[in-house]
Amino acid sequence: MFLERLAWASLGGTALALGVWLLCRLFPKTPAAVRFWLWWAVPAKLLLGLVPALSLAVLPASPVAPMQRASVAVHSLAVAARPRTAPKRVPAAPERFATAPRELTGAPARAVAVPVSLPDSLLFLWLAGGLVALARSLAKIPSAGALAGGRVGEGYLEVPGLGPLVRGLVRPVIVLPTGLTEGERQLALAHERAHIQRGDPWLALVPLAARVVFWFLPTVSLAERALATAREEDCDFRARRATGASAREYGALLLKLTHTPAGTGSLAMASPAFSQLQSRLKTLAVPQKRVPLWPLLLPGTLVLPGWRLSERGQLVQSPSPLPVRYRRENLATLGGRYSDAFAITDSGQVLGAANGTDGKGRATRWQDGTITPLSDQRSIAFAASALGEVAVTALKSGGHRRALWQSTHGVQELSGLPGFPETVAVGVTAQGSVVGSVLRSQGAGSRAVVWEAGVVRELGTLGGPSSQASAANANGWVVGKADLSATQTHAFLYDGTRLRDLGTLGGRNSRATAINARGQVVGVSETAHGERVAFLWSEATGMRALPGSNGIALAVNDEGQVVGQADSHAALWSPDGTPVPLEPSLVVARGINQRGELVGQGWVGEDLRAFRLTPIVAP
Repeated sequence: MFLERLAWASLGGTALALGVWLLCRLFPKTPAAVRFWLWWAVPAKLLLGLVPALSLAVLPASPVAPMQRASVAVHSLAVAARPRTAPKRVPAAPERFATAPRELTGAPARAVAVPVSLPDSLLFLWLAGGLVALARSLAKIPSAGALAGGRVGEGYLEVPGLGPLVRGLVRPVIVLPTGLTEGERQLALAHERAHIQRGDPWLALVPLAARVVFWFLPTVSLAERALATAREEDCDFRARRATGASAREYGALLLKLTHTPAGTGSLAMASPAFSQLQSRLKTLAVPQKRVPLWPLLLPGTLVLPGWRLSERGQLVQSPSPLPVRYRRENLATLGGRYSDAFAITDSGQVLGAANGTDGKGRATRWQDGTITPLSDQRSIAFAASALGEVAVTALKSGGHRRALWQSTHGVQELSGLPGFPETVAVGVTAQGSVVGSVLRSQGAGSRAVVWEAGVVRELGTLGGPSSQASAANANGWVVGKADLSATQTHAFLYDGTRLRDLGTLGGRNSRATAINARGQVVGVSETAHGERVAFLWSEATGMRALPGSNGIALAVNDEGQVVGQADSHAALWSPDGTPVPLEPSLVVARGINQRGELVGQGWVGEDLRAFRLTPIVAP
């Protein structure tokens, strides 16, 4: 019966949990990735122990009659999880009646109380406890209404007082809290992207199901806390590897998030308990190594014969081959392990950032097989003109951003506006103008601007407090986002005279990220259902959605080819909007030139590196 299988599954799972606990105590330096899979095997073993046809006994199995054993084998998973009713037993006929039947004597019939059996009572108690556990688990997941007022960023949703966390399964959304600096935001994004790369939104379903089914078992809570700590430590490790952040910088962010109302979620970056925070801070100081997979075979043999657990995050180390029409080139770093490409010119010049051995990311140019640092400060090169002039944004001492214009005449710092001392440069025009934004020091507002011959000119807003420029085309048209109010932001197009509101796809917020010479604009918009969708806008068609979940379009060439990110991978759309498959290890595509060459960032082993895809012309 079901309660008996529940008891045996509980004993088997507890035995495995004790073994894993002992293993982790004997080897305290076990990498977080291995500890996660060891502890994840505990709830998996508990759940599989309920299925007699699949369970592998750690303890002796209960005796089953031959006919019962045969019936078990044909039961499905759903049927096997339900208690089977025992066949009715026909009582033996009595030798004699002590009294005549009441129907014949006419005596009034009395109601006979049917006693409730102990198994039925226990089953009812188990069911009630499971429903309570399920309700409590679902209550911890942020609702869609909590995200409705969020602001759409580049690859994330910013919601006051919530996050950092990942919400969703098929279409995971990264949620970040407001009030983070740019550096902190990049660290938080890297951490949450690591969750998605590992497949944590799906893997978390197993401990969730075990929590509901085995709500009475302390082993489940022990395993869940341990695997959550290991999961966060592994994502911390991946985020630091991806960004080059020091342990001090990353630890400061963890402490800041601890004192920030981050909401609750199964994949929240903030530590819900002090013990987990303490463990994560200690782990930051311990060098992590690439781990072999043989220790992961142990829980696999205890959970199910023939299963082998492997780390999903390592899938990128054996990427599937690219379509034959592209050749991938992983761009070099400045001695570190991180690089990112943001733009590529028609001459093949690639602009972006790469870090050195000190972990500091610097504006970088790749051309003809050579790599050239463009600054000795923390900086990013966002765009370049046909003459080789480069727009750079640097992070000065004190965390202040400063736009730089690098030409053959040297490097020029671009000035801000009164009350907006910080500057960001993101694009250039054919006439040598630089587009970008000026910002207040405390991040309380911004203005889209154009620098012409070093003189700054404001482009205005759509009636709200702020606007930001994202890019410009060769004709000098500028796109970006601008506030309509304190809670609503729309994509805009500046055509040399005024800002035009490009609207949304039904939601409250949108943002334009790039524009080509034909006036086609791409970006990201919320829908009426709160989803984030990449869009392509033109004067003839207006704004239309591009396929893919949780998407953002980041660049478009004059042929109408669009690149960006969708479904948690780099995305390429043909001029008619049809998705073009790319290698899964490519995280995001940020730029495309007129020759169809793509640049962006992707996984190389455990490192995030800039890449370049070159079309291969068929013979």
